Amino acid sequence: LDEGELDEWLDLSFKIRQKYAMSEGSMDGDSQLTMLLTRRRKIIETAASKVAFLESLLNRKSKDELSHSLIYLTGKDPEQMEQVHEVLQRLGHTYHRVTEDVTGRPELLKQTITAFREGQLTFMTAKKVLDEGFNMPEIRRAFILASETTEKQWVQRRGRVLRQSQGKTHAEIHDFIVLPPSDIEADSETKKLVGGELARCEEFTRLARNRTSADGPEIVLNEIRIKYS
Repeated sequence: LDEGELDEWLDLSFKIRQKYAMSEGSMDGDSQLTMLLTRRRKIIETAASKVAFLESLLNRKSKDELSHSLIYLTGKDPEQMEQVHEVLQRLGHTYHRVTEDVTGRPELLKQTITAFREGQLTFMTAKKVLDEGFNMPEIRRAFILASETTEKQWVQRRGRVLRQSQGKTHAEIHDFIVLPPSDIEADSETKKLVGGELARCEEFTRLARNRTSADGPEIVLNEIRIKYS
């Protein structure tokens, strides 16, 4: 996060605590509290640095290394998807967004899947429509810029990428986690922010083939745990 994003996150956290206290610990039916939680989650899902980091990551890989890739984006702000599409265009990659309109039109969906399978499309981009009922074992890597807080979604997305296909021995998952600015001293609130992100990454790391390698996720997560312990 940049400092402005963190300030907004902390301000919303304060308002959430106040609202939660006023409701005597109950969130049921409180639309204002739900709105505050959604706004706070949006900051995590749409952190501006994610798109820039995605571009730097894609620049490190050849087009062959990026074939059959899926990018998951937030459903809380369409601007993120537009920014990612600008990056893909700038880097010369072919892509297709998978929306409810596409999945609701069988012939268009079939054409999109065929183009992806045959390598005519390097990327598919989506928000939530690919979380359930979508079978595409050819997917070899996923870039997850935004996730919700529910473990069910994490497991579904991991399973979507790990489905077996001919010649496929593993899949790559790049999960973008959000941390406070590096020069901000950790306190109870920033630790809470980090803890929410680590819960998801620890679940992904648990089954990762490169879990304990020199540049693997366990090493990185340990460094983060130490800093925010």
